[in-house]
Amino acid sequence: MAQDLKSLLQDQVFAKGFVSATFSGRLKKAAAQEWEKIIVKPVLLKNVLHLQFNYFDKVKSFTKNHTGPAATTELKKLCDLPFTNIYLRHEDAGTQIQILQKGKFLVKKHAVEMKKAELDHDKTKNRLIKHSDDNAYLKILGFTDGNGNIKPSMQAKFKQINEFVKLLDNVQDWAAWDKPVHLVDCGSGNAYLTFAAFHYFQDVLKKETHMTGIDINPVLIENSNARARDLNWQNIHFEISNISSFVPATPPTIVLALHACDTATDEALMKAIQWDAEFILSVPCCHHNLQEQLRQADVDTTFKAVFRHGILRERMGDILTDSLRAALLEIMGYKTDVIQFVTTEHTARNLMIRARKVSAKPLENAVRTYQSLKDYWGITPKLEEYLLIATDLASRLS
Repeated sequence: MAQDLKSLLQDQVFAKGFVSATFSGRLKKAAAQEWEKIIVKPVLLKNVLHLQFNYFDKVKSFTKNHTGPAATTELKKLCDLPFTNIYLRHEDAGTQIQILQKGKFLVKKHAVEMKKAELDHDKTKNRLIKHSDDNAYLKILGFTDGNGNIKPSMQAKFKQINEFVKLLDNVQDWAAWDKPVHLVDCGSGNAYLTFAAFHYFQDVLKKETHMTGIDINPVLIENSNARARDLNWQNIHFEISNISSFVPATPPTIVLALHACDTATDEALMKAIQWDAEFILSVPCCHHNLQEQLRQADVDTTFKAVFRHGILRERMGDILTDSLRAALLEIMGYKTDVIQFVTTEHTARNLMIRARKVSAKPLENAVRTYQSLKDYWGITPKLEEYLLIATDLASRLS
């Protein structure tokens, strides 16, 4: 029956008037799989018709384009994944395939409103920041050329800001948000992501938005303020300040710490907790503090083979640092996950700690999880030291 489904799917997808195929749902008791949803569409690339496969999990997506036998092979692979529904859309018809247990399936067709396939590759890119709509903003930041097109040298950065805004969009149903949005960016640097966040809230969502970027580099601060003036954006400004000494005029809704180096990330997380920020988005950079502790630690024999390689020891330090940060955030009442920011194709610093305040008390099992991990490795993260001084962490751990 599995082969019958593959044949049916192949006939439908390669039929005249095919618009899309959406794979979704999961069979009960099926083995876990990575993808929540997969959408297949025809797309024209260099005047050659391809099938575009869009893969989605809970926090990210990626795309593959195939033509010829490779497209057929990729399509057949999808039939082996434990989805429960396949919805096929043609120009004048819809087909629902319900997949049952033991390889059986049901097919139901129905009429739909006429719809043509969009073969233009640019239209398949679901971007919240669009260069055609936002020319002035992107031009002043150096993203576009004289014709309004994204410069080749800025393509990776343009991808990065779009992925960042998508993650920002997913932390909350912003359509239902009826308060001003106050943001603080700790270590704003060149401020590409700072401006992107401000633009998204102010110009895309039409929310009252206030943004402050802080950095210790006076040249970067001066450049960022000049760009804000050129854009005539009144509610975004940049200040020369250390993270630890900065006091916001209004408690922030969102605190950003994007590529703050080593313990500067810990300072930003500490201040966000101290300010009682509702949301925290942090992309750590460098993890020297804990890596140095691991060099001095009496490592369990099980991990000797790992720690004899410097690069593996460093990566273990990265993983442990961000695991302990996430656990401490949960002790402070933040629902926290560590997700992929963008693929390593666009930046090597591609993990994001994303947190939302949900409780005044530690989340369930957070203290035990943190203490167990810390005790096993015999290490103390810098964030704990900061929180013991600035918050009630000591009583939460006792």
